[in-house]
Amino acid sequence: MKLVDYTTNGTEIIDGVQIVNIIKPLAASIKGRTIGDRVTIGDSNREIEIK
Repeated sequence: MKLVDYTTNGTEIIDGVQIVNIIKPLAASIKGRTIGDRVTIGDSNREIEIK
């Protein structure tokens, strides 16, 4: 996953890498985290592990 500061078109994948705008809930949730961290996405109950 790559965090970017420009507008993206929904789920954008370039060369196998998901591009996410830094203001989206997913990006805000993982910014500053490291591999192995578990984070909750935005205000949801959905949790992911950074790999």
